[in-house]
Amino acid sequence: MAAGSISGRTSQRRAQDRGGRGLPEAARRRVFSAGGRDYRWSEVIAAARARGDWAALEQRVAGPAGGSVSEWRRGRGLLTADETVAWLDRWGLDMFDVRRHLGQEDSTDPPSGDRAAWAEAVCSGALDGLAWGLAAPVAVTVDPPGAGTVLDASVLARLEAEFATWKQDVESSDAVPALIEANAAAWASVEAQELSFSDLDAAREAVLCIGLDGLSLAEVAARAGIEVGELRGMLDDLPERVRRSIVSAIPGEVLGPLADAGSYRVVKLVSKASPEAADPAVLARARALAVARAIERVSAAKITWHDRL
Repeated sequence: MAAGSISGRTSQRRAQDRGGRGLPEAARRRVFSAGGRDYRWSEVIAAARARGDWAALEQRVAGPAGGSVSEWRRGRGLLTADETVAWLDRWGLDMFDVRRHLGQEDSTDPPSGDRAAWAEAVCSGALDGLAWGLAAPVAVTVDPPGAGTVLDASVLARLEAEFATWKQDVESSDAVPALIEANAAAWASVEAQELSFSDLDAAREAVLCIGLDGLSLAEVAARAGIEVGELRGMLDDLPERVRRSIVSAIPGEVLGPLADAGSYRVVKLVSKASPEAADPAVLARARALAVARAIERVSAAKITWHDRL
């Protein structure tokens, strides 16, 4: 069923709610439990507001994400009109909110307030991240809020302070160098040059010119009227086809043509080096992964989830 049909089935139900600036009824649902206490979406938002994450989300409302409604639906597994209507209704939204998120709604009155931020958080998927922003500090604290405790500013500040200290301990633990060693191949520092062609035959000719005629990438690029591109960063961050080829390549080797999103790449590996703990990017990656894994372990034991996007 077309998006317009879905819109027609939800717009009347949500028109009045959409005009408001407050949170919908869905924000009252419980999200997770820990230490004998339930936590609701409204409290997740209160914590996000205290961290400044909610204000950042409100700024995103004015910047459309782009893309199509059908792509958005597929990304959430909403394959039928009935599934889409039920999902939107459950979160207090309608297709107007989806189209606005995608930048397909013109309005002389820019959306604002908690209602608009809620719609953006749900449509973008950011709401799950906000839930973890509260669940993680609750999971690691030695003194979780009791059933009758109000999550006021002082309680939230205590949780955030304890969480910051806990993160520092994890980031300075032996887990970080161990992760760098375990991910030596994936986090290798790579520098390469590339040519990108829309035509496969042109890419094949470029490979022959480099391999048989001894031309440089710059010379081939000049003949083809294109620019030489640069690839820099960790191996794990490169496009999949490029990554799979570079992982076993040696510096100076020319790879390709490599099909990637409608284009054909010819890549010359310039250098590849094992990750070093002194590299800020490598250290940041290892610390983030160590914290994420530690949160996952402690949350599995202490957090019970009831509501997820």
